[in-house]
Amino acid sequence: MRASGRPPGGALLIVADGLAESPGEKTTLFRARTPVLDRLSRQGRLFRLDPQGGAPEESVTSERGIAALLGLGRIDDANLSRGGLLSLLADLPSVREAVPLSSWFYVATPVRYSEGGEGTLQSYVNDPAWESALWHTLIERLPSVRNFDLFPVFERPSSGVSRRGERILRMLARFSAPLTQEAVPATGFPPRTGRLKREALAPSFFMEWFSREILRCEGGRRTDQEGRGDPGLWLWGGGPRPSPPLAPHPDRFLVAQAALVRALGRLAGYADLPLCRATGETDTDLAEKLSQVRTALLSGARRVVLHVEGFDMASHRKDPEGKRRFLERFDQEVLAPVSGMLLSGELEALGMTSDHRSSPWTGNHAAGPVPALLLNGDTFGKPERAGARMTEEAAERSPIASMEHWNGLLFSDPASTAGRRDNNLRERTTCRESS
Repeated sequence: MRASGRPPGGALLIVADGLAESPGEKTTLFRARTPVLDRLSRQGRLFRLDPQGGAPEESVTSERGIAALLGLGRIDDANLSRGGLLSLLADLPSVREAVPLSSWFYVATPVRYSEGGEGTLQSYVNDPAWESALWHTLIERLPSVRNFDLFPVFERPSSGVSRRGERILRMLARFSAPLTQEAVPATGFPPRTGRLKREALAPSFFMEWFSREILRCEGGRRTDQEGRGDPGLWLWGGGPRPSPPLAPHPDRFLVAQAALVRALGRLAGYADLPLCRATGETDTDLAEKLSQVRTALLSGARRVVLHVEGFDMASHRKDPEGKRRFLERFDQEVLAPVSGMLLSGELEALGMTSDHRSSPWTGNHAAGPVPALLLNGDTFGKPERAGARMTEEAAERSPIASMEHWNGLLFSDPASTAGRRDNNLRERTTCRESS
């Protein structure tokens, strides 16, 4: 596939967040029409990976899987939590230094419970625009005397100007110490549909404030889209801020909008390329993400990681058709150009996999290995395998590769400081505020 006489490009890893599902005929990879992915599958090699390291279903998280794919190894939930990681990106106030090191950060997720006393969690993925507007309103209504704080994680890095109206991706709740509740760990369970309201970790004083204020926000969330139910809040992923991140390696670049992935990238030594229009949703600007991949490769990057989150978001909304449509769009808008980059030699190697399984039928993550496709110098030019497809069922017949072996095959050229890096890369790609 590689054109002769061309200098080799770097390696690209595409993390299709939550694309994989448990094997079966209803999987998105099986149902979707993906001619480009099918063509790449016939040329490449199919593996099974377990970025979750054998974690049980209850412990399957994106941070665990993406940390492994970025080379951070197996993470310890007690020391590298979702809330603690996101605090690296939180827009902390001017009193940043005054925040005690013993503070614990939790991800605050608006949810809806089924009506009734016990109530089960029935929905926890909200409209991003609505959720952002809600948090902007609630920040303005914080009581002057309180025993908690809210720290927003904005869609883009801090611009040094007012953030009013700018989309809030995630909200962190800070407490002076870990929260504890009988039979619930201090870190808090990730939200899963079907859980009882009493399993929520949020303390009563925090829930009373939230419940009161959300009812003042235009009468609460409209229920015609998500089904009727009681509004609530789920705190989870609690932990302290991790150690200061590593300095970026000169030839490792990350293209991602999801705040969690950006935080993990900082810890793994990846330079975080800014995105102006892309989102972590199914409406993301895939062309902008691909443009940043090319920018990184032209700068001499040896490792580029592209994270695409829309698959997981569609799963959490229990939207199998939306997930299928997004994969078909991804096939044409990302994989088709990437295939051309492999042919021209602009790209030396390509890997594509998921960080975990994610079901669009239940809305939850699932445990188990995921398919992984690899194209590199060992596969270029070899005859295509008739009928080969990258599906969960096909992967069941493929070998299981350790994360070390997979990374060795994809990133065969060890990271070094020899890569050419444009010192003005960040300046040329930084989003500028419109005048």
